[in-house]
Amino acid sequence: MTVAYILINAELGKEKNVLEALKKTPLTKEAHLLLGSFDLLIKVEVENTKELREFITQTVRKVDGVTSTMTIIAV
Repeated sequence: MTVAYILINAELGKEKNVLEALKKTPLTKEAHLLLGSFDLLIKVEVENTKELREFITQTVRKVDGVTSTMTIIAV
């Protein structure tokens, strides 16, 4: 099992919509709005880094309002 934290920037005013969309995905274990350099933080649990890459590129980055992401993999 791989645990990763994904920091997300969103378009102004779309932060809550992005948060709600990502909370609905089965890989998301936690999701929070942030104050600071990033707008959201989600914690995901995946089987491997391939699944993580696919989740980021095929799910997270396709949510309307997401402008950028940064991923941190826990060891």
